[in-house]
Amino acid sequence: MGPLIDIVAISAILAEIMGTSSVAAAGVTSFALSTLIYLSSGILSRAIGWTYYELDMKDQQRWNSGITRGAQGCILGTLGLSALLAGVPQGDLVFGSSDFLMHAAAYALGFFLFETRDSLNMFLAHGIMEETLLQHHLLGIVLYASTLYFQAYVYLAVAILIQEFAAPFTHIGWMLAKCSMDLHWSWALNQYVLIIVWIVDRSLIDILLAFEIGWSLLVPPHRFLDGPAFPMLFCLGGFAMLSVYLNPYWLRLKFRQLDRRNRRYRRRLDNKGTRAPAAGPDAAQDTASVDGAQADAGPEPGAAGLHPHAD
Repeated sequence: MGPLIDIVAISAILAEIMGTSSVAAAGVTSFALSTLIYLSSGILSRAIGWTYYELDMKDQQRWNSGITRGAQGCILGTLGLSALLAGVPQGDLVFGSSDFLMHAAAYALGFFLFETRDSLNMFLAHGIMEETLLQHHLLGIVLYASTLYFQAYVYLAVAILIQEFAAPFTHIGWMLAKCSMDLHWSWALNQYVLIIVWIVDRSLIDILLAFEIGWSLLVPPHRFLDGPAFPMLFCLGGFAMLSVYLNPYWLRLKFRQLDRRNRRYRRRLDNKGTRAPAAGPDAAQDTASVDGAQADAGPEPGAAGLHPHAD
């Protein structure tokens, strides 16, 4: 079975135009496509809706970044799925490679370079440093650069890209919240789908890849330890950080966002129930009392509390 996206053929065509190797063309194309999607999302969002105009500059950047990550997440996830369906290449988990894997790793490197630039721009322009997000992107740069340089552990680096399938749902939820639809059924549906995709796409894939790594580590001839030291240690450390810390942390955040939204939704229903019995000349006074009680209690946590981790 061939790859779901023939990135080798596409890169070969673009390499002739750029006058460079097809692997380098894959990385440059990824960075350029990310930039194009980012700029286009701002232009189109201004043209088709008012919500974008109401966002401050910080959230406009997050909006554009979310669309970029969602679109690229589908492409990267498809590359990772293709690698998993093809299985460990001839050779082994360490040195086994193919043209597809090398081009997919280069494409991922271009994307993470763009993402790191975007995160640094957020910090320089708005003073916001999203530490876990930046850690994720820097891990990606070092991982794909080292696997390409040493031509080792490429399969693992590409297979884990399947986890990017969760990115579109993460950013759809944030955008719905910014459209004041965080209490709408569509937001809740998207969040439930996100949690299911996250568990299957990240938690279960973590287990699958951990099994493959463990098998190569523990079963003779222990081939996993035969590779270059730097990418080997980084693959182990980076995978451990992603599977033990970052993915579980982000999953808890998804559950917390859903719980916060559901509590707000229940409060809204309770407030409607309080208003409903009021009738006759006292209705206006009762409604005013409910609204006054809400004002005294302070504002409810709004859409700002529903921002994504921005993976």
